[in-house]
Amino acid sequence: MSKNRSSLYVDDNILQWGPVINKAFDNIFSGKGIPYWNFYQYKGINIFSSGYYGLLNPFMYVSYAISHYLMNAFLETLIVYEIIMYIIGNLMMYKILRTLDLKRSTIIIAMLTYSTSVIFFLFSFYYFTFNNYFFMPFLMWTFIQTNSKRTRYFIPGIVLAFSLLMGHVQFSCYYVMVYCIFKWSLLFKRKN
Repeated sequence: MSKNRSSLYVDDNILQWGPVINKAFDNIFSGKGIPYWNFYQYKGINIFSSGYYGLLNPFMYVSYAISHYLMNAFLETLIVYEIIMYIIGNLMMYKILRTLDLKRSTIIIAMLTYSTSVIFFLFSFYYFTFNNYFFMPFLMWTFIQTNSKRTRYFIPGIVLAFSLLMGHVQFSCYYVMVYCIFKWSLLFKRKN
């Protein structure tokens, strides 16, 4: 593996997201607080106006800590973040498949299919793509777990609200649409 910390980066990660996130977390972990201004875009814009830097994302804090304190900055924060999202996304998908009482061979095939999804590897240089990799199975799992309980609206609502902290607001809109499709299909199933 290359010793260059940003060897897996392309495009906006090198010039925009990586520097902003690393500078912000350097300030946070050194006690200076969250910077509000991003000098890596235009002539400077408010960091929170863009909505997808992930500065409020708890997984990003963990990624930064692992990258800088455990790995001695061998891998960039965003690469560690993508690895974490990939691991917990696979764990959530495994939990869903186990909940459905499928055969072991079917679970293995489904896990291989999900973990080698071309779309995630094709766009893996955008770190927020991996939010989908984790969040879609997480949303499905909470839907399955809370479907017949009194918490069927409350818990998925918390999950959907948490998706706003993960970064890109556009994807949060997609999560709400997927949740509505789940609910609609459940209502349609009950009527038939």
